[in-house]
Amino acid sequence: MKIDSHYQVAKGIREMIIYAPHNLLKDPPFSRMDIISCQNVLIYLEASSQNKIMHAFHFALKPAGYLVSRKI
Repeated sequence: MKIDSHYQVAKGIREMIIYAPHNLLKDPPFSRMDIISCQNVLIYLEASSQNKIMHAFHFALKPAGYLVSRKI
């Protein structure tokens, strides 16, 4: 929904989302995720760390889940 000149996700949808701090290199991945949004994080890491995180994302997603990311 649009609020002033910005957009905000509807409250009912926000309440279905888990927001939590997470260390992608140290914490175990969540599991059975429908979608993972990873914007502007992998560009700051070396290839070996990027690879480790991508494997964790693969484990974390449901078989029909989506990974939303920018090209690295």
